[in-house]
Amino acid sequence: MDVIICSNSKIDIINKTGDSIENYLRYWSISGYQKSVRDVAEFRRAFPKVNYRYFFMASRNLSSGLQEMEFTPEILEPMIQTGMDDANTVVTTTKPGETFEKLD
Repeated sequence: MDVIICSNSKIDIINKTGDSIENYLRYWSISGYQKSVRDVAEFRRAFPKVNYRYFFMASRNLSSGLQEMEFTPEILEPMIQTGMDDANTVVTTTKPGETFEKLD
């Protein structure tokens, strides 16, 4: 089984306070990231006999905040390309199962 988390793998440090909606969307992004990682780890513990091959998250920041609600080619195409590039990198540079060690 291959697992891809479709969210940012890093959270940027922001030294300003945004408006309420921006603050909420940032909270939502951070908590969503943490929940995704916990869910994958929990699933692996629940099903230890599954062959877990590759795990990865976006290597570059994807859209965030209000951009997440825009479905334009300018927003989507770079995210799709990032996913394809990251998948190729993981498959060609790591052994099956190796990328799951980050969760352990």
